[in-house]
Amino acid sequence: MTVSELINQLKRLLVDHDFNAGETRAIKAAIEAAHKSEKDAQWIPTSERNPELIKKLYADGEVTFTYYQSDRVLLQTKSEILIGTYYKDAAVSPHYETDDSYIIASRVIAWRPLPEEYKEHKDDHRDKRHI
Repeated sequence: MTVSELINQLKRLLVDHDFNAGETRAIKAAIEAAHKSEKDAQWIPTSERNPELIKKLYADGEVTFTYYQSDRVLLQTKSEILIGTYYKDAAVSPHYETDDSYIIASRVIAWRPLPEEYKEHKDDHRDKRHI
């Protein structure tokens, strides 16, 4: 079942059944969470927009300048998928940087936010030797 199918089934449930207020809120929260999950999983074409930028200040005692940087994102070029950061400033053309490369922004065709990190639950009692 796709996320879209799940959302449609939940919406049909709301129309077809008479739920109490708490149940209705829970189903609406599930629909909202599914929408967010679906949105976060989609690639965003760079022709549509680039990652949101955060203003930064660089100062080393002699040189000071302002630049703009995104959070780390997944990047897709025509030939590979990488993790990198989008940069923009007055001195250099907009570009992405990965741990070991510099990519001109026009080579990146799409991007998407990184998924949330896995966090182990404290009540996870599985024997970690078997994971």
